[in-house]
Amino acid sequence: MKRVIHSLRAEQVAVIAVIASVVLMGIGWGLPSKQRMALLTAGGGPTPRQVQLLDSLHILHALGQLPADSVPYRRGFDGTVDAKIALALTETEKLYALREFILGSSAVDEERTLIGLGRINPRKLDFNPKVYSYGGSYLYPVGFLYFVMRSAGLLHVTHDFAYYIQNPEQIARMYVAGRLLSLAALIGTLVLLALLGTLLSGRTAGSLALLTYGLATVILNHAIVMNPHLFTAFWITLATTLLLLYAGRREHRLLKWSVLVAGFAVGSSVSAALMGLLYPVLLYERGRETWLVKVCLGAAATMVAVYFLMNPYTILDWKGFHAAMSAFSAEFRIGFGLFKLLPLRGTILSGRKAKTLALLTYRLATVLLNHAIVNKPHFFTTV
Repeated sequence: MKRVIHSLRAEQVAVIAVIASVVLMGIGWGLPSKQRMALLTAGGGPTPRQVQLLDSLHILHALGQLPADSVPYRRGFDGTVDAKIALALTETEKLYALREFILGSSAVDEERTLIGLGRINPRKLDFNPKVYSYGGSYLYPVGFLYFVMRSAGLLHVTHDFAYYIQNPEQIARMYVAGRLLSLAALIGTLVLLALLGTLLSGRTAGSLALLTYGLATVILNHAIVMNPHLFTAFWITLATTLLLLYAGRREHRLLKWSVLVAGFAVGSSVSAALMGLLYPVLLYERGRETWLVKVCLGAAATMVAVYFLMNPYTILDWKGFHAAMSAFSAEFRIGFGLFKLLPLRGTILSGRKAKTLALLTYRLATVLLNHAIVNKPHFFTTV
C-alpha cells in the first residue's frame, strides 16, 4: 500500500481526497427517515390497519410469494394513458406506494440489492437471491458487510415492518453502507487510473485520467447510490492494470490475477465481459499466434468459471434466472445480449451503453497507440 501511495504525486492524492470528501457530504441524500415519512402522512403515520397490511405485504415480498394479480400495473411516465389502468390509484397501489416510500430511497434502483439479499437464507444454505439484475460478486460482499454490521450491533434486521416504521434509520444505515462501498470503489478506481495513466503516458496523463473519471457527472451520481456500477468498474480497472503490468514484466502471476479479477467483475455485471477484448489486443505478438489463442481461450474459460462460481443459481435455477432476466429486459427494453438481441439496436447508442462503448473504445485505442509500453521497464519496477 505504501508503494502505491508513494507512486502518486501529492496533487493526485489531494484531488482524490477532495473528490472523496465532496461525495461523502452527499452520501445521506434521499434516505428513509421520520421527517421524510411525515411529509407523506402529515405527521399522523400509517393507520393500524395499514401497518397490518404492510407487514403482510412486506413478508410476501421478501419471500417472493406475492400473487401476480396483487401487483399493480406500472403507470407510464410519458403522459400516455392505458385504457386498462384506472386514472385513480387503487388501494393496492396506495399500499405499494406507502411501502416503497417507507423502505425505499429516492434512488429506486437501490432497493434491488435489499430485495436480493432479503431472499437469501444462510441458515438454510439458500444463497439464491431470486433477483438476478445484480450479480453475486456484488450482492454477497454487501451481504457480508451487513452481517458484520449486525454482529457489531449497528444493524437490526427483521421481517416486522412496523419496526421499520418506528426506526427508519435502520433501513437508512443499509443504504449508507452500500453507498460507502461505492465510494470506496470510486477511490480505488481513481488511484488505479492515476497509476494506469502514468503507465501509459506519464504522470500528467495519470492526473488527467483521474480528473476525467472523478469529475464525470455520471460517476459522481453513482458514487452516492448503492449499486454495482462503480464496484464493477473498480475490478475492471484493476484487471486492466494487472494485464498491462504483465505485458511489461511477463510475470505469469500478474496474468493469472488479471483473469481472476476480470472474472469477478463479470460476476458482478455481465457487461464487464467486454473487457475480455483487451487480452488479445495487449498480448498479441507476431509469431506467437498459437500461444495467444491458448491464453485467450484459457482466460475466457476462467472468467466464465469465476462467473458461475459467484452466480451458481444461474445454473441451479436456470428457469427462474431466465424468467427474471427476460422480464427485466422486457421492462427496460434492454436485451443484455442474452435473450433479446433486437432491442439492443435501439438502446446500445443511448444512455449507459453508449458511455460503456465509448470508454471501451477509448481504452482500446489508448492501448493500441501505446503498445510500446513494453519498452518502458522503468515504470514496472517502481510501481
